Amino acid sequence: MNPDPLLDSLRAAVTAAPEDVPLRLHLAGLLLDRGARDDAVAHLGTCPTPNPS
Repeated sequence: MNPDPLLDSLRAAVTAAPEDVPLRLHLAGLLLDRGARDDAVAHLGTCPTPNPS
């Protein structure tokens, strides 16, 4: 995969704020757009699921 400054920046932001779900979803969406399905799924898999109470 070619270097992508936007993805690199978002990955750094997700590393700094791993609990930021919207940021992680944005990164996953961009990864999907670029054909990096496995990377996107890995990020989506770390998002918390809603807890119906």
